[in-house]
Amino acid sequence: MQENQCICNLVQAEEVTAAGNLYTAQDVIGSGVLLNKAHIGDLLEITNAGSYGYSLSPLLFSGHAAPEQILI
Repeated sequence: MQENQCICNLVQAEEVTAAGNLYTAQDVIGSGVLLNKAHIGDLLEITNAGSYGYSLSPLLFSGHAAPEQILI
């Protein structure tokens, strides 16, 4: 007799540090965050991010382009 196999929740979570792309050690969004394993092309929604929003972002900081705004 064949045993049933669970095919749900096959993605393992990992503890990560989420950081921005600025050249500063203070550009950390969260440490010790438990997330599903990320793959190239995945998106991560960060709500209430303060200076990561267009209106408060230091535009052209270190030569970076203006941040994109995506409405969901």
